Formats: sequence, structure tokens, C-alpha cells
Amino acid sequence: MTKVDKPHLFQKGAPSANPAGRPKGAKDHITRDLRLMMEGALAKAGENVQKKRRSFKDLAAGTAYLTDIAEKRPELFMSMLKQMMPATLDINATVMNGQMIEVLTARRVQLAELRDITPDEDIDDE
Repeated sequence: MTKVDKPHLFQKGAPSANPAGRPKGAKDHITRDLRLMMEGALAKAGENVQKKRRSFKDLAAGTAYLTDIAEKRPELFMSMLKQMMPATLDINATVMNGQMIEVLTARRVQLAELRDITPDEDIDDE
């Protein structure tokens, strides 16, 4: 059986067939609904923690719950935190102008002095 090339319905660079569609980056309704359910569950769990621990009374309910999790199960808390961190960071290298380099060099000298070494001793020569 041979593969028959069919014309593509959508052409690259062509205007959208649905210009009123979902905006770029918008969450679908399932993601939005799940987020709302998670926020509700977090608030309820936090209220329960606040009832048990007086020291958490001044915290928002969700913050109280997450603080309780962080203290009791740090590995779980760090796993949740990891999921919230961006996978990549975009760094603009053009920020490193002369003034920034001077500030960083001065800070490096200060740190070296605190460690009782000269700034060039901590660089490995190859």
C-alpha cells in the first residue's frame, strides 16, 4: 500500500481558520477548573491546619497548609515546588555592561577577602 499525499487543510503562515479562537497562552477549561478545585482544597486543608495549630492562625489558610506540609514532608513540598519552577530560564547576556562587571568584580573581591584568599587564587588555571 502506498502513501497518498493529501493536501494539508492548514497552510503554514496562512491566517487562522478561527480568528476568534482561544488566545495564545490561555488555559483550557479543564486546567482552569482543576486549578480552582485545587485552590478550594488547599483553602479547606489550610482551615483544618489552622484549627489544630494556633501558631498558624495569622496565616492565610492555603499558606498554613503548605507550611504544615513543608515542615512535615519536606520532600513532598520540594517536589511540588519543583513542578512550579520554569524548566528553562532565558537570560539576556547584553545586561553585562561595564558597570555591571565592575560591581560583580568588586563583590568577588569582597567575598574573597571574607574567605581570606586573593581573588585570583580561587580560579583554577588549566
